[in-house]
Amino acid sequence: MVAGGTARNAADDRCAVHPARPALDRCPVCGRPRCAADAVRHAAAGCAACARPARPVAPPVPVLERLVRAALGALAAALAGGLVAAQYVDAGWLGVVTPAVVGAATGAAAQAASGVVRGPERGRGRTALQVRAIGAGAGVLAVGLGFLLERSRDPVSAGALLPSALAVAGALLWTAPPRRGRRTGGPARRRPGRRPRAGDPGVTARADDPGLTTRG
Repeated sequence: MVAGGTARNAADDRCAVHPARPALDRCPVCGRPRCAADAVRHAAAGCAACARPARPVAPPVPVLERLVRAALGALAAALAGGLVAAQYVDAGWLGVVTPAVVGAATGAAAQAASGVVRGPERGRGRTALQVRAIGAGAGVLAVGLGFLLERSRDPVSAGALLPSALAVAGALLWTAPPRRGRRTGGPARRRPGRRPRAGDPGVTARADDPGLTTRG
């Protein structure tokens, strides 16, 4: 008993988290012995074993940084998209679909690089609109690059208007924020003053009197 009590007292003389340090007091939360450094650092919040450190809050990303990220990401996608678009100039229906796909790719790249979807506005607001415009502009550049590489059409000629418009449409439609839909599911709300009917969701007719209804 004496040996066990001595070992227990020796353990209490040392910090539970840092055994090399002598204990100053006991944690007010969990009761473990804690050292002077932990007592000063955590105070009444506990000790290093039980106190939860505050989760660091990331500083907001400046708007200019988001736009620069969007431009770099969109230009990288435009270079790859231009190589693809050059292969499908005047290629029938593929020549119509390809500019829209390229525009969607540049728009998605701008949106992903800027991080506006993960921001507090969730893809809405002025910054998100500017990012979408950058993606659409990069889609036009990708289509123009495809014409330059293919060398059959001037990128600023009238024949390039439709592919450029398709690229803009693809970028804007792909990056459009989702609509805030109405809540679905559950029983339908009954209008004030309206008596529930047997055909309403969650309402059943009573067997003894079909005119009377009960909620299911």
